[in-house]
Parts: sequence; structure tokens; C-alpha cells
Amino acid sequence: VATGVTSNIHAKAVVFETADGKAAIVACDLISLHSPIVARARALIAEKTGVPPDRVILAATHCHAGPQTHPLLFSLAGEAAQKLSEAFVEKLPGLIAESVRLAEADLQPAKIFAGSGSEDSISFNRRFLLRDGTVRMNPGQNPDKVRPMGPIDPQVGVVYIESADGKPLVTVVNFALHVAVVGGSQISSDYPHTLAETLGRVKGEAMLTVFLNGMSGNINHVNAYIPNRLRAEAEAARIGTILAAAVLKTYPSLRPV
Repeated sequence: VATGVTSNIHAKAVVFETADGKAAIVACDLISLHSPIVARARALIAEKTGVPPDRVILAATHCHAGPQTHPLLFSLAGEAAQKLSEAFVEKLPGLIAESVRLAEADLQPAKIFAGSGSEDSISFNRRFLLRDGTVRMNPGQNPDKVRPMGPIDPQVGVVYIESADGKPLVTVVNFALHVAVVGGSQISSDYPHTLAETLGRVKGEAMLTVFLNGMSGNINHVNAYIPNRLRAEAEAARIGTILAAAVLKTYPSLRPV
């Protein structure tokens, strides 16, 4: 059960409009989005905005330090926590829809740029082959580890949007790394929080940073060869800062869409 908050969690929405109509992307600082939540959110978005349900992409950042949203797990923390979880999930589709409504209300002429960079020092494949032929997840300093069983994805995808007069509006970042650095009982949006803060200090606090997790099934932050010297929020801040630097390097090379 959560005992406090170290960084706020958000639903961050971007709405696009062309001659073909409107579409939206929404990133939520949650571990997952249960399908009934998605269906209700899309219906409410269609009701409150001009964005049709089939043009809404809803994504969870896979944030481990946020609320649980799957009802099968609610009862594990006790009756009081279950009631809190049920009340949160009941409100959640409306909160998501409100983020899209606010984004639509701020529609303006914009220029879009896209491209990618690379960062390979903060993500690691967690499945390792051991000398006896078995496979273990996050083997730590086990001397019998042979090699990772799979790759990482170092690509840092970036979509940057600015106003017609060149003011930063949105940066969308796609990177494959579990948002599972922060543990404990404090609510936290993890390393995407530092990513957004850092880019905001450079591009301006008015710019929205939207993080979309890549294909990170077995990619996490644990280096099996060098013990992590930092933990929790400190490590999340380090990772978010390095990822932000990778994004900043891409800005000069982004191409108009």
C-alpha cells in the first residue's frame, strides 16, 4: 500500500489533426491498462472530443511504482486497499479522457520532426545462460553466468513538435527499458519523471514530454557485470538524465515529417 508520493503520475495526451480527421496518443504512468479501462476511456474520449475511438492509442509506461489497475490483484493488499483501487479504476477512464480534451482544446498549427538516436549504457537483457545450461533472470554477480540470452534495443525514437513560430510544444520519446527502477511504497513515475524535467529545463517548462515504452519484455536496468551503486530514486534520476542526453543529441538531426 502506498505511503507517499515522490513524483506525480500523469496521463499525457497529444492530439493530431489533419484533413483526414483527428487522432490521439495517451501515455499513462501505470504498470498496465486493463482492456475494460481502455474501452471505457475510448468511449469517453469520443463523447467529450472529436477523436473517434479507433484513432486513440492508449499506452502504459509500465511504471511499477504506480497504482495497480488489474482487478485480479486488488484483494492481495487487503480490503481497504481494494476499495481504494476500485475507486481509482472507476475514475481513471474519465481522467484519461480529460487529458485528451485538454490537448484538443490546445490544438494549433504545428511543425513535426522525427528521428532517432542511440543509448546502450542503461539497459540490459535480464535473462542469462548459466554454465549448467539453465537460464536465470537477473543473476547478479553469479560467477557461473555465461552470456545474456537476448539483445537490448538501444534505439531512442524521438518525435518533436513545435508551434508555427518555433516554440517547443511536445517531445515524444520511445525507448525499450522497464520502468521498474524505483521500488518501495512511494508512488513515483520513475525515470520518465527525470527525462521530462531535464528536457523541460532545456526546451522550456511549457513543453510536454511523453514517454512511450518500447519492446522491453526482458530489458531492465540491472547490470549483471557491475553492481548498481545507486538505488531507487537516485538510480532513476541517473537513468532519466542519460536518456534525456540521448534525446537532446537527436534534436539537431531530426527531419520534418
